[in-house]
Amino acid sequence: MMTSQDLLNDINFENLNYKMTAKHNIIKVIGVGGGGCNAVANMYNEGVEGVTFVVCNTDDQALQNSPIPNQILMGDAGLGAGNDPEKARLAAESSLEEITKMLVDNPDETTNKDGSLKVNTHMAFITAGMGGGTGTGAAPVIAEACQKLGILTVGIVTIPFDFEPRKKMRQALDGIAKMSPYLDSLLVIRNDQIRVIFPDSNFADSMKIADSVLASAATSIVEIITKHGYINVDFADVYTTLKNGGRTIMNFGQASGEHRVARAIHEAMNTPLLFEYDAKNTKKVLLALYTSHTNQIIMEETREIKDFMETFDDEIDFIWGAFYDDSLGDEVKITLLATCSDESVVPREIETLLDKDGLPVPTTGSKNRVLSIADLDDELVLKTIQNEPAYQRG
Repeated sequence: MMTSQDLLNDINFENLNYKMTAKHNIIKVIGVGGGGCNAVANMYNEGVEGVTFVVCNTDDQALQNSPIPNQILMGDAGLGAGNDPEKARLAAESSLEEITKMLVDNPDETTNKDGSLKVNTHMAFITAGMGGGTGTGAAPVIAEACQKLGILTVGIVTIPFDFEPRKKMRQALDGIAKMSPYLDSLLVIRNDQIRVIFPDSNFADSMKIADSVLASAATSIVEIITKHGYINVDFADVYTTLKNGGRTIMNFGQASGEHRVARAIHEAMNTPLLFEYDAKNTKKVLLALYTSHTNQIIMEETREIKDFMETFDDEIDFIWGAFYDDSLGDEVKITLLATCSDESVVPREIETLLDKDGLPVPTTGSKNRVLSIADLDDELVLKTIQNEPAYQRG
C-alpha cells in the first residue's frame, strides 16, 4: 500500500500545474471556489503582506481572470462543478498532488532531522462560499490535507442569503459538517447580516464587507508573528491558543480618547457578521496591544484589561504582548484570539440548523484523533504526530 510519504517522494514537482512563487511565508490564505477565490483576490488587491495567497477552482476561466499567481485547477475539465459538491470533491481528490505540493511548499525538498520532508506551511486559512459546488465539495478535502500535514487550520466560510432556496442552505450546512472535523477554528459569515448592518450598500461592496472578516483574521495573525514586541508573542503562542480551539474569535479593534482600551476590546470581541461568540466558555485568550511611542498605554488603562479578563474563569490560559506601531497616532489597537477549546468548532446556531435538517453535528477531528488502519501505515501521519510536542497532542 502506498503511504502519504511515498506519495510525496514520488511527486515530480516539475510536471504539476501548480507553481509556487519564490518567496515563502508560513501562512497560506487559500480561496476555494468562486466565492473563496473572490475573497482572496480582494485581500490580495488590498496589498496584505506576510501571507501567500492561493486560489483553487474547478473553473479554468475563473482562474485565468484571477490576479493571484498561485493557482490550482482541480480536476481535468476546467468547466466548474455545476453546483455539485460531489463532483467538486472528486476533482479536489484527483488534484491532491498539486494541493500537497502547495501546502508542503518545499521546492528544494529539504528534510527534517528524521529524514521526513519538511512542511513549510505552518498555518492555513481556507475560505469558501458554502452552498454551491466547488467551495462546498472541495474545501473539506483541502482541510483534511492540511490536518494530515500537521498545519494549524482555520476555516472562514459564508452561508447563503435567506432569499436563496432552502436546498442551498442544506447543502451549505452539509459542507460545513464535512469540513469541520479537520479544522482547529471556524468562522461562519452570515451574509444576511450585511443587509441588516449596511442596508444601503450595493451588492458588490457588500461582498467586500464580508471579505473583510478574512482580512481582519489573517492580518491579526500576521502582525503577531512578524512584529517583535517589547513584550513579545510569537507563532508558538498563536498555535497554543488556536490549536483544537473550537469556537473562536479572531479580530482586532481600534479606539482613541477616553476608555480607548475598553472600546477597542469591545470592537474586537463583537464581529456582527459572525455568529455570536460564546464568551462564557472561553478557555484561552491571546491579547496583543499596539500603541505608538508617543501615546503609550498608561498603567491606569490596564484596569480596563483587568475588567475584561474578569469576565472569564480564573483558570483561563492567558497570553499577552505589547507592540509599538507609530501609524496608530493616539489610537490603541487590541488584537484578540479567544477560543473555547470545546468539542466542536461549529457555532451553536449552526449546530441547531444541522440538527433540524437531520445532519450530524461534527466534532473537531484533530482534538482527539482516532487513527484508522490506513493512518497506521501512513508514515507522514505518524511522523507528524511523532514530531508534535506531547503537550500539543490531543
